[in-house]
Formats: sequence, C-alpha cells, structure tokens
Amino acid sequence: MPVDAIAQRLDQRFRWLRSHSSGILPRQQTLRALIDWSYTLLNEQERNLFQRLSVFAGGWTLEAAEAICEEPDMCADILGRLVDQSLVVFGYDQERKRYRMHETIRQFAYEQLKIDRKDAEVFEKHARFFTRVVTLAVENQGKLTLISRLQQLQGEHDNLGIAFDWALKNDGELVLELVTNLGLELKFWELSGFFEEGRRWLKHVLETVCDANSSMRAKALLAAAELSSAISDFEYGISCSTQSQLIFNQLGDQRGEVDARLVFAELADFHGDYPNLVVFVQEAMKMASEIHYKNGLAKGSHLLGTSAFNIADYEQAIHHLLQCVALWRELDRQYELAAALNTLGASMVENQQYAAGSEVLLEVAKINQALGYRRGVALALHNIGSAAVKLNEYDRARELLSESLQIRHELGVRRGYAYSLEEFARLALAQNQDARAIQLLAAARALRVLIGAPLESSADREDFESMLSVFRANLGEVRFEIEWSKGFAMTAEQAVMLALS
Repeated sequence: MPVDAIAQRLDQRFRWLRSHSSGILPRQQTLRALIDWSYTLLNEQERNLFQRLSVFAGGWTLEAAEAICEEPDMCADILGRLVDQSLVVFGYDQERKRYRMHETIRQFAYEQLKIDRKDAEVFEKHARFFTRVVTLAVENQGKLTLISRLQQLQGEHDNLGIAFDWALKNDGELVLELVTNLGLELKFWELSGFFEEGRRWLKHVLETVCDANSSMRAKALLAAAELSSAISDFEYGISCSTQSQLIFNQLGDQRGEVDARLVFAELADFHGDYPNLVVFVQEAMKMASEIHYKNGLAKGSHLLGTSAFNIADYEQAIHHLLQCVALWRELDRQYELAAALNTLGASMVENQQYAAGSEVLLEVAKINQALGYRRGVALALHNIGSAAVKLNEYDRARELLSESLQIRHELGVRRGYAYSLEEFARLALAQNQDARAIQLLAAARALRVLIGAPLESSADREDFESMLSVFRANLGEVRFEIEWSKGFAMTAEQAVMLALS
C-alpha cells in the first residue's frame, strides 16, 4: 500500500491488519487475535494494571504507575510480570528508569479500559499525578538545578499533554495550576522552545476556565503575556498583561502587580507604542522598593538599561544593567541573569568595549547552553557576531551569525529573523555587496511590518537609514528600487535562505 494510505489507517490497525495466508494458527490470523490471546493469559490483577497503563503517552516511571494503580503496594510486582510477558518494555531510556508499551498494544489496552468503563477514573489520577510532578519541580525541595528539572519535565512532555487535556475539560483549578507553574514559574515553553504549544495551552485555558478574578488566572495571563514576546504577538501580550495587572490590583497582590506592569512595559517597548515607558518602569520600581521586592527591582533595572540602550546612551545602560546583573546573581536566577548579561554585553560592544563585551556575551551563551535555552544561545551568538563585524572579522562574523539564524529558523522565532537579516546586511555592506545588503534590509523591513515589531533602538534606526543613503548613492535610485522590491517581496523563508547562502 502507499505510505499515505497506511498512515490514514493506523488508528484502525486492528480492522485492516490481517493475514490471508493459509495454514497458520487462528490467533496469528489477525493482529487483534494475537494480542487478545496474550491478554487472556493474564490474571485479573495483571489485566487491571495493563488496561490502566494505556493512559500514559511516551512512557512512564514506577511512581507514575503506582499513582494510577488500584493496588499501589503491588504495582512493582505486577508491572514486572507484564514486562516478563513482553506486554511492557522496561529500561529503554538512558537511565533505565522508564517503562513503555508498543503503540499497538497500548491501543488494545485502552480499548479494554473503555469497555470496563474505568477510563474517567484513571485519567483523573494521571492528571493529578503529573500536575503534582510540575508543582514539585517548582517547589524544588531537592535543590536541583533548573536544567535538571526541565529535563525531567521534557521527558514527560507527552504525559503533560494528556494531563492538560483532561484537566481542561474537567477541573479548571487544576489546569490553571498546571499551566501557571509550567509557564510562569519554570518558563518551560520558553526554555524548551515549545512556543506555539504554550500559546495554545494558555489561550485555551483563559478562554475556557471561568475564574474571573483569581490569583491563578492573573498568573496564567502573565504567563501568556511573557510568552507572547517569543512569537511576536505583542498586542495579545499587552492585553494579557493589562488584564493581569488589574486582577492583581483588585486582589492587593503588589508583587504580582509589579510583575504585570514590567511585562507590559517590555512588550510595549517591543511594539514601539508607549511614549512614557521610562516613567512607567520607574513607578513600578518604586512600588517594588516599598515592598522590598528584589525581583521587581532587577526586572525594572533591566528595562531601564534596555531603554537607555535604545536611545544609544550606552554608559547609562551599563550603569542600570550592572545593578540588574548583581541582583540576579544574588537571587541565583540563571535565565534572567543571562538576559541581563546579554543586554549588558551588547551595550559594551556598542560602547566600543569589544573585548570585554564579547566576554560577557560568551558567558550568556554558556549559561543558556547549560539551560538548554536555544533562543538565548542564538541571541548571544548574534551579538558576538555583531561585535566581529565591527572588528572587521568577517569570516568569524558570518559563522556566528549563520549559527544564530539557523537556530532561530529551527525555532521559528520570526522577530529573530529580522535582527539576523539586518546584521547580515551590515556584513554585506562591509564587504561591498550592496545589492545583497539592500535585499536583506528590505526583507527585514517587510517582516517587521508583518509582525508589528519595529526597530526599538534609535541607533539601529539611524544606522538603517544611513545604510539606505549609502546604497542609493552607490547604485542610483533606479537600481536601488529594483533591489529593494526584490527583497521586500521575499517570504521569510526566502530571506533566511538568502542570508545563509
């Protein structure tokens, strides 16, 4: 059969996979008969657990099996018997701690679970167990690193999806706890690169769960706002942060209100539509200072540093960012520290402190690599590449910028594409490749218009216009317009391929 025809029938595998050969045993003539024969050999305990294990996706641990088992004390023994009978596989993972079923066997077990009408009870136990796993990762009583906790949750990615689906339909409070802890406390989707999944989960929860003014809803809104930066949906993010701020204010949660105000400020800065941003941030920092909220002070200092960077006041930017970096080191918040160091390093490079700035950016790359945060690695590599362009190290610059853009392309971070295209244009200009540079700049401008993300930095805007003036002078107005129209008409994919070619 053609591959696509087989794919369409995989969910009907028991109906269409049958043997037409003569002379074989009846139990071998169909896939269902073969598995059913094995199933009839199980005792009642084994059948019960076999059915229940079908709710897991992507494997499970012994602790997870015990959570859904009717007889938790006997679970390890019964599970061992299922392994002995080849209905369950153990130790397929590197640490030899996980179990799994072949998908066809899992589907058979799930059919039996539904026949016995136990599926609702088991899915609830499954959802509550994995929500608790996420909560324990937040509490971190074992003092594990963030990357260790993230790796544990990434190993349960499919099970988290099953838990989310059940909780969304059946328990609004539980699903709010799950998405809030994943998105806000652990930055799971941001650090793992699951941007669209995180947006989808959060949006479904916010639209489905009627819990108008709870703290959990305010936190879920804040998580959605924070994630909006990665997918360049600034209007949605601004709306979520505004709603979050109002709820926190009504609840008298000043820390939450400070967080929401600062996320709003960051998104408004990216969107380019808030004229009194510095005053707004300073007001939030004043509130943070009054309640001795160091996280708020650190976030506010970062935003003030970014604002100074955007108007090319690099000395002031460095001043704010050094304060921010010191606070994040004190609080041992590696993700936030890397973000602050990145802006600090970029400020130092623009302030012509190339060697020192590059060292700071190398620390950013190292922290983000340790976190598995590929978007952050791409940003650090981009900024080191930008420094290399300024130092006329063109081969090194191309290598760094290419690696950065490739990561951004794999992650689908479109705002990152625009930054990359603009830096590749500067590299092309430095190497007298005017036509190529114009096309890259035009493609970047078209992408920024499409996603509503104008250049934030006045220095970058001035540099952009300066490059256009140079190209017009070098090529003439007609040739310039021809090359510009080529770049502006490119899709994002075409522009990325041009940059990497």
